[in-house]
Amino acid sequence: PVVLDITVNLPNDSQVILK
Repeated sequence: PVVLDITVNLPNDSQVILK
C-alpha cells in the first residue's frame, strides 16, 4: 500500500512501514 497517513484504513503491516 501507499506509505501515507492512510494507515488508519490499513492493517498493522502498513503501520510498520509508516513508522
